[in-house]
Amino acid sequence: MHAALHSFLERGFEATSLESIARDAKVAKITIYRQFGGKTQLFREAAHYAQTYMQANLTAAVATKGPPAKVLRAIIGRLRDVTTNPDYLAILRMEIAAAPKFPNIAGLAISETGYALEPLMNYLQELKDKKLIVVDDAREAAMQLSAVAGGGVRYLLKKRSRSLAASTHWVESVYTLFARAWGLAPIHRATHMHNDRIDAAARSKRPKRS
Repeated sequence: MHAALHSFLERGFEATSLESIARDAKVAKITIYRQFGGKTQLFREAAHYAQTYMQANLTAAVATKGPPAKVLRAIIGRLRDVTTNPDYLAILRMEIAAAPKFPNIAGLAISETGYALEPLMNYLQELKDKKLIVVDDAREAAMQLSAVAGGGVRYLLKKRSRSLAASTHWVESVYTLFARAWGLAPIHRATHMHNDRIDAAARSKRPKRS
């Protein structure tokens, strides 16, 4: 799978052949046919492999302990980090470039995005059920948050700033936007940081194990 992903990223979907993937993976071409059935199916698996990285990050963010404000901030931060990862962006560019000539690639990209955002969709549905947010559809809300948090096409065209100040500002801006749109009372950043300091102080006072 690593060899296939590398080949697709290096050559693009159309220019990648099963022969080159087999050569890079040091396996027979028939082995790839037997396991995946063809180039499109192999690309599906490679894209799925990449989206699994997104899903794992969102699962970790949703597991953050604390109120929705804290969890959503963690989610937004993870969304920005993953969707601005160079390999992730390369796969997205390849899907966009291949979609006009290979329509099934577009459908694949949409279905894989749904798979990747599943933890976020489930979390937003939970908040909706508890009447903590007001959204018509949790899936649509997750797609919207992902698009904005990831910068849309912005980071397809330019590199993101890696400074902590820029990341913090981005997370706060996106969180405030959606908190207001969804009717979730935003927690002021100063209060959020104060609570984090209290938690850190409490952990530092715990007796050390001998």
